[in-house]
Amino acid sequence: MSEDLLKVVCLGNQMAEAFCAAFWRFAHSVDDLIDRDNPSFTATGFVKNLAVFVLDLSLNPFFQQNKQSLLPIMVQSLIAWGDSMEWERSGDSRKVADSDVLKGWYHEVFYHVAFIVGGIDHAQMITKQHRSYDHQDRGSNYGIL
Repeated sequence: MSEDLLKVVCLGNQMAEAFCAAFWRFAHSVDDLIDRDNPSFTATGFVKNLAVFVLDLSLNPFFQQNKQSLLPIMVQSLIAWGDSMEWERSGDSRKVADSDVLKGWYHEVFYHVAFIVGGIDHAQMITKQHRSYDHQDRGSNYGIL
């Protein structure tokens, strides 16, 4: 995720940007750990991203002030990602196609951050411009995240 996009999503709120960057690295590290499709993935990199994520959750004022609304979305995004892994391998063509949507559910965390920092109008602008899914079965990765 680019720093410029983080600034747009977070309206320049540096603590929100730090939270989003740490969550993005964590989500992608978990994915790399499971599917092993990133040749540059290392155990050291995973541990670093996990440590940064834990520290950010513990010390980041934006997260601390908004954790009651962020945590449920974070947990749901992890559950959806886990479901997407099972659906992708299910052999059921509908579940395989729908797994692309479930896999991208972690984006909702970023859209919720946009809502927190800028209200409904800002969140809708961000989702209209940047909502996307990783279409694994079609070989393309669209969007911001």
